[in-house]
Amino acid sequence: MFRKIVVALACVFIGTQTLHAENGYHWVFGNGAGLRFDYIAGAYIPTPTDGFALNSVEAASSLADDDGNVFLYTDGVSLWDGSHQDISFDVSLEANRSSTHGAVLIPYPGWPRRYIILTQGLDEDSSLYYTVYNMTGDVPFFETDAPIPLVGSVVPDGFPSSEKVAVLPGEDLSSANVVFVSDLGEIYVVPLTRDGFGTFQNYLPAPATAGIYGQIAFAPNGQYIATANYIGNNVRLMPFDPLTATPDVASLSVYTAPTEEELVYSLAFSPSGNRLFMGIIDQVNQLDKVVYFDIVGGTLGAPTVLITQAPDFSYGQMRLGPDGVIYITQPSNSGGQGGTGFLATITDPDGMPILTRDAVALAGTSLGRVGLSTHPVWVGTPCGDGVVDWGETCDDGNRVAGDGCGPMCQIEGCIDRRLNGSETDADCGGPDCPSCWDGYICVDNSDCFFQNCEDVNGTNRCVSHCTDGVANEDETDLDCGGELCLPCSEGLLCQTDADCEADTRCNIFSGEPRCERGVPTCEDGLFNGFETGPDCGGPHCGPCTLGFPCDSDADCIEGATCTERLGTTICVEHCDNDVRDADEVGVDCGGASCDLCPLESECETDEDCASGICDTGRQVPECVRLDTCRDGVQNGEETDVDCGGSLCRACELGESCLEDSDCGVNACFDEVCEERVDLVRPSGPASLRTVVETSLDTIPAPEYLLTGGGCTSQQGFGFIAIGLLGLMRRRK
Repeated sequence: MFRKIVVALACVFIGTQTLHAENGYHWVFGNGAGLRFDYIAGAYIPTPTDGFALNSVEAASSLADDDGNVFLYTDGVSLWDGSHQDISFDVSLEANRSSTHGAVLIPYPGWPRRYIILTQGLDEDSSLYYTVYNMTGDVPFFETDAPIPLVGSVVPDGFPSSEKVAVLPGEDLSSANVVFVSDLGEIYVVPLTRDGFGTFQNYLPAPATAGIYGQIAFAPNGQYIATANYIGNNVRLMPFDPLTATPDVASLSVYTAPTEEELVYSLAFSPSGNRLFMGIIDQVNQLDKVVYFDIVGGTLGAPTVLITQAPDFSYGQMRLGPDGVIYITQPSNSGGQGGTGFLATITDPDGMPILTRDAVALAGTSLGRVGLSTHPVWVGTPCGDGVVDWGETCDDGNRVAGDGCGPMCQIEGCIDRRLNGSETDADCGGPDCPSCWDGYICVDNSDCFFQNCEDVNGTNRCVSHCTDGVANEDETDLDCGGELCLPCSEGLLCQTDADCEADTRCNIFSGEPRCERGVPTCEDGLFNGFETGPDCGGPHCGPCTLGFPCDSDADCIEGATCTERLGTTICVEHCDNDVRDADEVGVDCGGASCDLCPLESECETDEDCASGICDTGRQVPECVRLDTCRDGVQNGEETDVDCGGSLCRACELGESCLEDSDCGVNACFDEVCEERVDLVRPSGPASLRTVVETSLDTIPAPEYLLTGGGCTSQQGFGFIAIGLLGLMRRRK
């Protein structure tokens, strides 16, 4: 386990990659992007940062101080300080920004404030270079005018490096080892001490492979090395001794992608080191994918597809963070140069991993492109300091094996590739270690992942239903499908897409569902299969939203019904289907979700009606008009309290009115109901009668004159006429 030294380039890191609680560290990458981790209350908290001067497709590296503040960073072409000033002056660092691990910054072992910058060259053989930056005095400077080729000086010519470079601390912690891979897959280890680079060692796993492009990764506990080989479209895993930086090439485990279009590019281990995640770029079909392997006995298990990404979206480099989450860049297209403002994440990588795109929004206008930063850990006290840091399961103050806490600060057993302790087989079984996989020795069912320990040729071994040559348990075909077994290949029986290998789907539209290619899906944007609408409805897809075609209510989202409209059936809200259904109390009204019922609609209580009155005295209760004529308030058309207007009773004498009709049999004088007196036609001399009648003609019919108490003289009629004209002026 290694800490407080930059341990890898771009997205490679070794050991626990931790800082103590008072420290922090900072990734710098892409176009001005950063991601800072601070140790707060016992946990590492990621915070996006921005403002960095680099703009690099892949190459990026940085160093942070004890407080997590970046003080040096590079894209392999320029070098910037913490204030984002370019301090490379006239020195070209010889890097290729579009190189997987194109630049790495490390503290020079044994030399405080001296730093080595490793860069991947632009020349035809992609040589590895190094430059020393000296900050020991008042004026920092480059110790050479140009980078020195590591290949051709320390390592002989003819062995060009690929784009896979990492740096590990040495056994005595005052040294380091530079590990890189040639374009034929040969692994080179070059020691680095206070005195400079030493004699290299090289290891050639057989068979050779095209090693150009792709990431190199080490398990956090240092026990494995893995390389992604883009051109050879494979991943190679080997056990590794981190103290001597020696790969076990004889135990090489290889996985090759099934098609030439699938190019293996990115890698990251889970925190335990027992699971390897891999990113595949498919520029032909524009279908990038992320898979993972369980590592059993140093061997890659079968791949599990975590996600196959749709066109125009891609995944770049991966990296495990100190919070136990794997972070992945999101270029704008498969294998492309563009960037996005997000990182994807894989959470719970040792358990039930979940990949989430756009999980981390980068700060400001910064963009993540393909590459990620090196792990910027300051040289300091590593494993063996007596402090249990993140990634350590123990730290007894030494790096001695055999005392219960191993040299990598892990409890001995379960990860040491030896049968010891209470294990039933190497690193598995018993009460303390993980369950054993198929074929491993066991004592009882509890030792086995599949809970089945059987006698196999005289030895108890874990055997699962997935390897017994019988289609049983929840398998959909012989030893495949179901929750626990490997996915079925093309042509085999299935129940769901999860039962099928990648790039195939379960054709549930056929009489006997089988894993096939080109199967209609509920996400293809087409109206096909048994769908009632595009990608919805039918027995297999999700429900349709409002307005989409349907055959029955089951094809529609909750709360909607399948209703005929203009000669076809579509999903509509139940409050708009012309039927009393759901919790409605009337047709399309009442209940918890519909509008209140209008007049003459069925109802149950006053609360169902817009008028607020449900007449429950009727044979079929219905909503009726609000009775304002008995509410003790002047409202509506009323001219006084509960009287007048066209609906209420006539007003009594003395109550307000606007016209005679407001007063019933009485009359409305000066907007007050007054008693009406008898009126008759005038009699008397024709001349006076004519005058009076002419005046009375202006009064609405019937026209009457007041009875003059029996007076018949012309004088009496004159008074009557004058009095009547006065009434006419008063009457409204």
